[in-house]
Amino acid sequence: MFCSVRVFLGASLAIAAASSAHAAIVIQAVNGLGDFDQNALFQVAQTNQHSVTAIGNQSHADLITITSNDALSTNANGQAKITAFNVAFDDLSFVPAGTVTGYSAVLFNIQAPKLDKNEAPTTVSFSFNNGAYGDLTLGNNVYDFVLKDGGSNFFLATVADGSVITQGSLITSRNIDAFEQVRVDIAAPVTAVPEPSTWAMMILGFAGVGFLAYRRRSQAAANPA
Repeated sequence: MFCSVRVFLGASLAIAAASSAHAAIVIQAVNGLGDFDQNALFQVAQTNQHSVTAIGNQSHADLITITSNDALSTNANGQAKITAFNVAFDDLSFVPAGTVTGYSAVLFNIQAPKLDKNEAPTTVSFSFNNGAYGDLTLGNNVYDFVLKDGGSNFFLATVADGSVITQGSLITSRNIDAFEQVRVDIAAPVTAVPEPSTWAMMILGFAGVGFLAYRRRSQAAANPA
C-alpha cells in the first residue's frame, strides 16, 4: 500500500496511458495552493458514510464525489475535510459529480499522522482513470510518495496532451488523519469524434442522397410536363 498532487515546487512524474502515447497525467508533491476554478465545500456534517459529494464554491452545484472502503465523516461547513468515522482511513477514490465530466487539474492535501521515531514513514500510491494511467497491482506508471510526518502533504494532478482526469484513487501504507483542501480546474466537455466506420456510413449516406437527387433531375428532364 502506498500514497500522493500540482504546483510550483516538487518532483513531477508523467503517467502515460497505455492506450495513447500522447495522453498523460502528471502527479506532483507541491508547496502551494495556486488558483483554481472551484474549491470543494461541504454544507452539512456527514458521519459513517462510504460516499460523500462536495459542491463547488463558485457553482454551488455538485463538484466531486469521494468514496472509500472505510467509513468517513465530513465537516459541517466550509472547505471539504474528510476524516475517518473510526480509526481506519487508508484508501480513497474520487470522480466528477453533477454536470462536471472531468478535470484538467486536481489539488488536495493529505494530513499524515505523527509517528514514533522508530516507525517507518507513511507512503501513498496513486492511480488515475481506473487504471488506464497506471495499475496499482502491476506497479507500472504508479508513483509512490513519502508523506511528511505529522502534517500537510499537498499534491497536484494535472493533464497534458488533451487528457482529462475522470477518476483518481490513492492508497496509503497506514491510516491518514484527513483528506482536505480539494481544488479543481474543470475540463471542457469532450466532443465525441466519429469512428472510421461511422464516417464511412455517413459518406455512403450522402452519396446515396446525391444519387437520388440526380435521378430525380434526370427523370424530370426526360419527362417534361
